[in-house]
Amino acid sequence: MGNGSEAEQLRTQLRTNQLELEQLKSQLQATQAEVARSQGTIAAMETSKFWQARLKWFKVKQKFQQLLQKNSPPAAPTSIVTPPLDYPLPHLSLPRHIPQRPKVLLIVEESIPQCFRYRVQQKLEQLQVLEYEANWISWRDHITTRTLLHFCHIVIFYRVPAFAEVIHTIKYAKALKKLIFFDIDDLIFNGDAYPPPLESLSGQISVEEYNGLVQGVALYREALSLCDYAIASTPTLVKEMEQVTGKGTSFCHRNAIDNAILQFVHSGFPKLQRDYLSIFYGSGTKTHDADFQVVASALARLMEKHPYVRLTIIGYLSLPDSLTPYIDRIDRVGLLSNVNVYWEFLSQADINIAPLKQELFNDCKSEIKWMEAAVLGVPSVVSGTQMYVEVLQDGVDAMIAYTPEEWFDKLNLLVSNTELRCAIAQGAQEKARRDYNPLVMANNLKNILHSGMQKAASAGQIVLSEPKKKLLFVNVLYPPQALGGATGLVKNIVDTLIAKYGDRYEISIFTYDLENPKAYELFEYTHDGVHVTRLSLPPWPDIDWRYQDQRVYDLFSQYLTFNQPDLIHFHCVQRLTTSTLEAAINLNIPYIVTLHDAWWICDHQFMLDKNGVERDYHQNDPLVVARYADDINSSILRRRYLAKCLNHAKVLLAVSEFQAELYCLNGFTQVQVNRNGILPQPVLPRTPAANRIRLGYAGGICVHKGYYFLKEAILAADLRNSELTVIDLFVAPGSATRHETWGSTPVNFIPKLPPENMPEFYSQIDVLIAPSLWPESFGLISREAILAGVWVVASNKGGLAEDIRPGVDGDVFSPHHINELVAILKKLEREPESYQQQVAEAKYIRRIDEQVSELESIYDTILNQQKVFA
Repeated sequence: MGNGSEAEQLRTQLRTNQLELEQLKSQLQATQAEVARSQGTIAAMETSKFWQARLKWFKVKQKFQQLLQKNSPPAAPTSIVTPPLDYPLPHLSLPRHIPQRPKVLLIVEESIPQCFRYRVQQKLEQLQVLEYEANWISWRDHITTRTLLHFCHIVIFYRVPAFAEVIHTIKYAKALKKLIFFDIDDLIFNGDAYPPPLESLSGQISVEEYNGLVQGVALYREALSLCDYAIASTPTLVKEMEQVTGKGTSFCHRNAIDNAILQFVHSGFPKLQRDYLSIFYGSGTKTHDADFQVVASALARLMEKHPYVRLTIIGYLSLPDSLTPYIDRIDRVGLLSNVNVYWEFLSQADINIAPLKQELFNDCKSEIKWMEAAVLGVPSVVSGTQMYVEVLQDGVDAMIAYTPEEWFDKLNLLVSNTELRCAIAQGAQEKARRDYNPLVMANNLKNILHSGMQKAASAGQIVLSEPKKKLLFVNVLYPPQALGGATGLVKNIVDTLIAKYGDRYEISIFTYDLENPKAYELFEYTHDGVHVTRLSLPPWPDIDWRYQDQRVYDLFSQYLTFNQPDLIHFHCVQRLTTSTLEAAINLNIPYIVTLHDAWWICDHQFMLDKNGVERDYHQNDPLVVARYADDINSSILRRRYLAKCLNHAKVLLAVSEFQAELYCLNGFTQVQVNRNGILPQPVLPRTPAANRIRLGYAGGICVHKGYYFLKEAILAADLRNSELTVIDLFVAPGSATRHETWGSTPVNFIPKLPPENMPEFYSQIDVLIAPSLWPESFGLISREAILAGVWVVASNKGGLAEDIRPGVDGDVFSPHHINELVAILKKLEREPESYQQQVAEAKYIRRIDEQVSELESIYDTILNQQKVFA
């Protein structure tokens, strides 16, 4: 007994030393991308070092680029140059579904209060009337914008210049297959019409400011040209936009009445009784001097004729010389930052004027000045621009003037006739409330958005029909990022579901982004006809143990709210954390969980500690956990939280009988068995080697997979007529092979193989060895090898050997007794011809279509029980 105990201690120490050697080797290989991906799943510390190295490299690269920029001469501003993207564009090949009530994101220029109110806040109010979910963000916050783009259907860019960030944002939105509109309310994208000559601005703006306006024209035009559709505030502006975007792509959505002005009207003071008549003019920018000249002479004549007429001027204006004699009857107030204060002055006026010079730019301007006065019951005299002529009836809801003489006549008429002023005011107010009220404008905006949707649907860019039932799969990885058996199994399930039940389900994937060093960024792509969304995370030192992440919860909640899956099938959620399940619980979305390993019940995913020692299976016993835990408080709290999330699942599925028993042992008696199915692969002919037995091992150079245990057994067996091929999972595909000799046995190390190359591997070996030391939940490799006609020698840990028929298609041993494996190896070498022939087809092994049929029945039962997002 003593000798046996000492031998076991020595063997444990040997395995510990082997583990340390393995970790050292992994560190040496950390610069290889494939090593980093592999270690990312099975060794968090190595992953952390990998990410730190990548982040340092990115910082060095950025500093180098900054130095280059400082030392390079500035380019001439002859064209818009877009720097290269510092993030990849999504790759989506499937059209995106847009519901009847789409989610809308406005990306805007917010620095001009009046423009922001009329073109942004009003749309948000109108979308709220329509019960559309809407949000806005400044174009300057391009990082947050990229995230929000994943959670909307339609994007409206308002008055944004085509700076690099904006161009990248538009391209990103297009790559995500969003419906994109460009909105603007001034003709600031046509160099022939804007800006006016500098000398005409009478020194009101500096040369630098003027050059900014000139440069802005090209920037706004470029941004407009990049968008699918356009929204303008007037019909004339629509025509100008269509010269850039194309015929039939632009829509008119006027500036209108909103809650702010309605609340002012309801709470406003009664009109003052004054001993004079007030004419009101408001100017919001420094470029209106030329417009005011249109009416200046008429006002001078009017004030000369009617001494009781006073003029109120709000905002920027250089007073014309013709009005200097009447300066004592002119009230000047500076630019008002509060619109309610501005309305206070306007509402007390008797006549409002909106003079505009006859030119294309002003033909495109909207009727805000008339409309605000109309709502407040103030009659207006306006210039005969294209926009006012299209909208108003002279003598009914406004007075329209074309010449200085007409301006005088119409103003004089209103000044002299109280009844006419009241009639014009009433007609204007009725028209404004009838044609510009929030409901009318909301329906107009709805028609615009739906017209764009119909056009995009006709072009095959989006889908408007009601989708099938939405089924979401969540797994830590998904191809082309793939490592471990669970990822392959999920991929096989998805492919089979599409092949068998594609008419019933719309399938999508949510997964972890192993490659992006920037935390909490989303990336979308299409893989084999499936929409995949990846989320990057920080390189936490304990990333595989962590079970909660508030940022993941927030982002996944937005993802679920936007995509509205009917059912979620969670698989491996380490790194993504169970915050994903918590989001589903809080949104009342039913889900099922497939249990692939012990992550849910144990601090150690594979039930082995850092020294390779197996944990007690009774992980629900706090006394058992206390023997092993580094932090018993954290371990117990983690287990309780994970149990809560599992118990909210509609169904818990185990991939094998062993896995079901393990979870039942830990209190989850509701577990059902949904045994993994194997994807049939071609069975290639095998040519045996003369008098040699060819062994294969595919578990990687890992302690828990039994690599060092196998090496010890081969050395003990002294195999002289055998050879071993090892698949080194830490070496990228295509790398060179290497060779070792273990005693008398030659060993060939080959790089990781893609799944489609595994049939060739099976055809080149006679026996597969699967010596796992940890309780495997299933064991994909053992089933695949049997189906390929290969004899399998496997440990009896977990579900690895459940489908092996000893003496028929394989042998089973206990990893607690290495002599059992040594004896089997010696037997193989003594009788090579008995194992060189392909094993008869094992029809009893479950295929993937059987598993998926069972899953589909589970999905159907749950979906019939509960309707999500009713």
